Amino acid sequence: IYELNLETLKTKLISHGIRNINGWDLNSENKIIAVVNGVSDNTVRKIKNDKDYIYLIEEDIWYGWPDYLGGDPITSPRFTDSEPHKFLLKDHIDKNPSGPLYQYNYVNSLKALAVDKEGRYLEKDTIIFADKKNKGIYALMKNGYSKEIIKLSEDSNIEKITVNEKGIYILDSGEGALYEIIKSENMDGFKLPYEIWAFIITLLLSITIIVLIKNKKIKRL
Repeated sequence: IYELNLETLKTKLISHGIRNINGWDLNSENKIIAVVNGVSDNTVRKIKNDKDYIYLIEEDIWYGWPDYLGGDPITSPRFTDSEPHKFLLKDHIDKNPSGPLYQYNYVNSLKALAVDKEGRYLEKDTIIFADKKNKGIYALMKNGYSKEIIKLSEDSNIEKITVNEKGIYILDSGEGALYEIIKSENMDGFKLPYEIWAFIITLLLSITIIVLIKNKKIKRL
């Protein structure tokens, strides 16, 4: 990760040893929070059981790539079901690279990230990210607990999440839509767009009708 001075056009190395950042934002302390996708097992090295991560990126830190994943050495039994992998680098800057803030359940699943740095809609510095595998938008709190806050359609493909003074904006290229989530003035929580509320209400009504019909059939039998 480099910093570019737009006035002098000089670059500065911030940190390195990071693979495949797939979304980032700044928190209230102006530090980088980033989604880092793990390594799938269809690569040359046949790495197994890696995950996606959310990292706090700090200056002058080497995060381990290509010999550490999520803070763990590639030689760990975690990453293989046969012979242990070997280090690629002869020397390591750090023998114990920093681990992630958060480790997800899957690999190549997390995409897009934003931070509610001022606590306008959630707790201050809550991290909001998309899961393209489970089709949902999640919130990661300071205590490390994550919670799904929006369920997406199967066709959704979230490209970008942005938080500003007007709301949370989610760009969905799969549905060809831009969702706006704003905080209601008279209630503590989210005010979803009309289309999403309509979908939720229709879904709940459909489920209720199906349950009632099944119950009637059971009583007749």
